[in-house]
Amino acid sequence: MATRIVTWAAYLVLAVLAAYQVASAVGTLTMFPAMGASAGLSVTPIGWIVLWAWVVLPVLAVAIALWATRSRGAMVRVFALLTAVAAAAALRLEFLLYEEVSTIFFA
Repeated sequence: MATRIVTWAAYLVLAVLAAYQVASAVGTLTMFPAMGASAGLSVTPIGWIVLWAWVVLPVLAVAIALWATRSRGAMVRVFALLTAVAAAAALRLEFLLYEEVSTIFFA
C-alpha cells in the first residue's frame, strides 16, 4: 500500500511539473510577440518555431515516456517520466543559454 501511495505521489508531482512547463511555454508564446510589438519588433520565423517547440516538447516527452514504459513496472515509469520532464526543461534552458534571445526571436 505504501509503495502505491509513493508511486501515485510521484506521478502527481511529475504531472504538475510537466503541466507547469507547458503553462510557462504557453505564457511565453502569448507574451513574447506583445513584448516585441511594444518595442517595434516582430518575432522571426525561427522564433515562432522555437516558441511552439517549447509548448510541444514537454507533452511529447511525457507521451514518449508513457508509451515506452507501457508494459513496465511503476517505478520504471516514474523514472522515465522524471527523465522526460528533466530533458524537456534542460533543452529549453540550453537553448536560452546557447544564443542571445533577442537575436533569435526579434527582428
